[in-house]
Amino acid sequence: MAENPNNDISAGNSQAKWQNSILNAVRIELRHFQTTSTVV
Repeated sequence: MAENPNNDISAGNSQAKWQNSILNAVRIELRHFQTTSTVV
């Protein structure tokens, strides 16, 4: 792995994007749940 650090960096970036997309989805779901619960 130490021979090719670029692969580790790209893997870390893709994982970060993946986690960010999940966090955004969870945030949207929470916001949607809050708006619907307040309306009801």
